[in-house]
Amino acid sequence: MDRCQCEAPGWCETLRRDMSEARYRLCQTSKAYRKSFVEAASKPDPEPLTLIAPESLPCIHRGEVTRQERCRLESCIGGPLFDVYDCKKHGECSIQNRAVKGLAVCKRCEDRAERRVGPIRVVFFSPGLLGGGAERWIVTLAKTWKTDVAATGVVLADWAGSEPGMVEELQRCGVTVYGGDKVPKDAANAPQVKRFPTLRDATQAALAEADVVISWGWGDVHRVLAGADWRGPHVVVSHGSCDWSKRLLDGPSRAATHLAAVSEAAALSFPEDQRDRVRIMRNGIEVDRIVPSRDRWDVRRSWGCGREMLVGYLGRHAVSKRPEAIALAVAELRRRGINAKGVWIGAGTHTDLVKRTCEGIAPGACVWVDPPGHVGDALAALDCLVLASPSEGMSLALCEAWAAGVPTVATPVGAVPELHRDFAPLCEVVPVGADAVQLADAVMRATGAGNLRRVAYAREVTLREFSAARMARRWADWLGEIQRNTITASVRGSIATRTP
Repeated sequence: MDRCQCEAPGWCETLRRDMSEARYRLCQTSKAYRKSFVEAASKPDPEPLTLIAPESLPCIHRGEVTRQERCRLESCIGGPLFDVYDCKKHGECSIQNRAVKGLAVCKRCEDRAERRVGPIRVVFFSPGLLGGGAERWIVTLAKTWKTDVAATGVVLADWAGSEPGMVEELQRCGVTVYGGDKVPKDAANAPQVKRFPTLRDATQAALAEADVVISWGWGDVHRVLAGADWRGPHVVVSHGSCDWSKRLLDGPSRAATHLAAVSEAAALSFPEDQRDRVRIMRNGIEVDRIVPSRDRWDVRRSWGCGREMLVGYLGRHAVSKRPEAIALAVAELRRRGINAKGVWIGAGTHTDLVKRTCEGIAPGACVWVDPPGHVGDALAALDCLVLASPSEGMSLALCEAWAAGVPTVATPVGAVPELHRDFAPLCEVVPVGADAVQLADAVMRATGAGNLRRVAYAREVTLREFSAARMARRWADWLGEIQRNTITASVRGSIATRTP
């Protein structure tokens, strides 16, 4: 049997599992162990998780806790308190076998909620679907989850825009996008969104097919969920480390049952008294998105470019991302006699302002490209990608560039410092607010022959550690853990234990 192709311990795409150092060594040196690993990986997926354990299924008559009683058995004199519930059938009941005269024991009731077997159903709450990194994260999870977890819906805020292409991707995965009837006038609005008279109606329709809610970037989402009487697990995710992220996370984080962040820097956006509950869940990229399907030079010609040095920006056009840094670098490179152009790939609400600013800095050297259908084609046409943002969570654009083998320049924000700590430097680093000279110098270093080994290493690390499959597996494992720790409280929903 052929030797394993993995070059280091970690995630193995062939075997679809994490390989410890010992297991990796066995896979490399022993044909017998290699054969057993391959056979285990080739077996069909296990049966989907049972959402609710049979013994914890609630009685359909039991309501909320009304008071507490002390055990009155002779063996328990002065014993523990237990809950007494409102009961539509008996007036009052308990789930404890305690000797309290006239108090029914709910465990003996046969009127149980219906047992549901199947994947854990997830509904996302998002402030938009406009092609940003967090929105791509939602689509990636929806496309990658297979058996034990399934995305069933995405609820959009009243002010939220939606790109038709992104909504269409979700629909192909069986995910319904819900929204109220308040449609913003200054943003894209996909006609495929299922509209309801109010946001509350849309929320209730989505939650009818939900076991877990995951939200990001929505400052009053906890009030929206409370208005729809949601009592199940709610995971709030931090995708950023700026002041805007911090403001939006304060209220939801205190009401949520679980907290997650895509990097250690993003975790600091949560209130200080909530940070001990945060779990770090790093992003992953869809590897097939970064494999080019067109010739590099054909793409360049479609942009009106030839053999110039193309310095690129990939992502949403937002002033907060400092996209003008590419224009500064290009202007300085041209001043040094290098035939360079800047390429801005994407769109956004600030596009007009970004265009005016960049073209004023580097006139005649700016190329504007709409969001591509296949990002790998665009990345393959670039010579360098620059991310000069003053704050980030874990940039998918940067990870996609690493995986595509594109030299990169980035500021030391978001996940960059911790990834460099854990894996060694993956890109050239410039300070936040870097000037034209610093940016141009970094681009020259990144595109130089001396950086080729680091570009190859960044690609290897990204494909091994930050694939969509690995991210989806991490989330599926955690959601399974959340489900197992969920305390079923009533037939209308469940209340999750507040554990990290």
